[in-house]
Formats: sequence, structure tokens, C-alpha cells
Amino acid sequence: MSKNAAKVGDIGTDHDGFHPTAIISGSPDVFIDGIPAARVGDPLAPHDKPNNPPHPRSIASGSSTVFVNGKPLAITGGAVDCGGVIIGSGTVIVGDQAPAGRAAPASQPAAPVEVPAKNAYWPPYDFAQGKTL
Repeated sequence: MSKNAAKVGDIGTDHDGFHPTAIISGSPDVFIDGIPAARVGDPLAPHDKPNNPPHPRSIASGSSTVFVNGKPLAITGGAVDCGGVIIGSGTVIVGDQAPAGRAAPASQPAAPVEVPAKNAYWPPYDFAQGKTL
């Protein structure tokens, strides 16, 4: 299934009454739509709710096949460590699994080809150069 890649400014959803917050840091040199790509381990803005102190949050899971600076790329549906998921909005689409399809039938080994003796030369001879190889 294909999912949107995430970038700085994309949202980590709410959980347990804590409000959603944005991804605040990403790759220093890989960009999606001109904005740093988000990776596993990158932080989101801390969030709080009444009678609860703010707590930090970071991206906990991402793509299993696409890596940015050695870290999995954050994608829509990726987990946030304190709860919630990432909502990616970039134009980059990541397909972590190959599409389902039919398996090709197993190919049959080729039958041996017999070369008629009149076309075989020994020792090998290069007709273009007129000499034995």
C-alpha cells in the first residue's frame, strides 16, 4: 500500500486528550516539496493537556524500504512514540510492499542445441582475420 512521505510541518495526531503537534525537525539535506524530509527519531513539538505537563514526542516508525540519512523515512500511519500517528502531506509517495500479482510460470530449461559437424571448426578459426585463434 502506498503512503505519503512526511516532512517538517506535517502532523502527529492527538492521543488521550493531548492535542496534535507538528514535526519540528528533519533531514539536513533531503527535501520533500522543498521542506526537510522527516525520519524515524525526528521530534515533534511537545504537547500537553490540562493538569498534565508537556511531554516530548518523536517519530517511532516509518518506511521499511526507504531510508534518509540512514534512518527510515516517516510516512503516513507511522507511529509517534507517545501515541498517535503521522499524517504525511508531501507529494512523494512510498510503496513499502510490492504490488500483488500473479507469479510467472517457471521457465523450462532450454533444450540443448546440436551444432552440425560441418559448421564446427577445430582449432577455432577467425574467418575475418584468416587465422587460427
